[in-house]
Amino acid sequence: MMLLTKGRSGEAYNVCSGKEVSMGAVLERLIGYAKVDVRVEQDPALVRDAEQKRIVGSYGKLSKDTGWSPKVPLEKTLGDTVSHWLEQIKKRLDRDRQLLRTALAVRLGLRPIINAAMPLTSAAENDVPDNI
Repeated sequence: MMLLTKGRSGEAYNVCSGKEVSMGAVLERLIGYAKVDVRVEQDPALVRDAEQKRIVGSYGKLSKDTGWSPKVPLEKTLGDTVSHWLEQIKKRLDRDRQLLRTALAVRLGLRPIINAAMPLTSAAENDVPDNI
């Protein structure tokens, strides 16, 4: 909101920390937060000789025009991002599990109970395996 009211129309602003962080370090942190086993491989065919090796953004113009300065550490932003997407995946898996249970209940000739506040289950839940 600050940028809308204090920023200059047509200007480009960097929203950054002003600190150099390698993409490798960012990737390592993301993998750590996700708690997954990943093997990272760099494809030499995709590495360009003339590639800019180091880049550090400046939020100086943004700060001058709006008074903004970075307050949230990169580690928190990365952790929050991974947590958000893991929660989205969990919700999707839960929904898919509910749909499978309902489909199985119907297939078994049971009447599924549909309640928005509860996972979809059948009237005879013991007849529906939990590991679906």
